[in-house]
Amino acid sequence: MQAAIALDLGRHLRAVIVFDANEPATDDGGPLGPFTVGGLPASSWNREQARAALAGVYVEGNLPPARVRIRAARSGSYRIVARLGGARAKSSKVRLG
Repeated sequence: MQAAIALDLGRHLRAVIVFDANEPATDDGGPLGPFTVGGLPASSWNREQARAALAGVYVEGNLPPARVRIRAARSGSYRIVARLGGARAKSSKVRLG
């Protein structure tokens, strides 16, 4: 069994995460009886683990900015604004001297 999730990170960048839960291939353990984990058939347990893994996926960090704008103020400070795609990512006031 496979579970996958695709994430659009913007700026023509995508990530695909694939989880494999292939063992055991069947719930039938032959003469030993069915494969179970905590009373669940192994295939159901695998499916729940894959679902939990998909639910825990998140993206951490920033991509490089698409655009950086700097404005000078009369006080001698500068305001720097970075944009990731169309969204404003960060605004900082900086004084050089």
